[in-house]
Amino acid sequence: MKIGMKLKWALMIVVCIGLLVLWFTSTKRFGQGTIQSIKIEIESGGKPAMITEKEILKHLDKEEVTIGGVEIARTDLNRIERALAGFPFVKDSKVYLDHDQKLFIEITQRIPIVRVMPERGKPYYIDDAGSHFPLSDLYTEDVPVATGDIDDELSTKLYTLARHVYESVFWKRSIEQIFVSGRGEFSFITKLGSHQVIFGDADRIAAKFDKLEKFYRRALGKVGWDTYRIINVKYKDQVVCK
Repeated sequence: MKIGMKLKWALMIVVCIGLLVLWFTSTKRFGQGTIQSIKIEIESGGKPAMITEKEILKHLDKEEVTIGGVEIARTDLNRIERALAGFPFVKDSKVYLDHDQKLFIEITQRIPIVRVMPERGKPYYIDDAGSHFPLSDLYTEDVPVATGDIDDELSTKLYTLARHVYESVFWKRSIEQIFVSGRGEFSFITKLGSHQVIFGDADRIAAKFDKLEKFYRRALGKVGWDTYRIINVKYKDQVVCK
């Protein structure tokens, strides 16, 4: 019985040593190879991508990050991810190698929630995290368009407003254009009628939208969506119509 147990343990040790040798050999051989191919995947939430593989490779080349045909032992995956983090359209990235010496680059694209068309400066998107990134020549996202004299401070307030709209099923499909005044007050038009909504500043956003939604459902449903030209919800606890 004891001899049998000894043989069993000896066999297990031999198997373990064999696996370690195999792993060490394959790892050493893998580390001595070069990148044979590159696979780039862009996650864009089921919508058309705003960037191309060619643009991604061009950005890496601009950052002096060479990946094609490079020795695996000299490939710095963290450096590639850091370089991709500087590409405006990229929200997150994951870079890794497989044992076929193939380099995978998985990119998560930023999610725009409002398109900003300022009176001064170039147009841009604001994403769901508050970051700014340029428009794309490939695809235009169907999000509210904000216009006006929008500086950095107003852009931050606009993001707060746009984030609330984006997270609401009702308002996300209702608001199509937002106007920003130099005083930092917002107004917008919706797809629900020909009127303009005077929203005021970026304070009490949830309360104002809740008040406006209730007014839509209780009042405009009875008198008609085009009865008023202006609906003002900037004042607390009241709705003023013209």
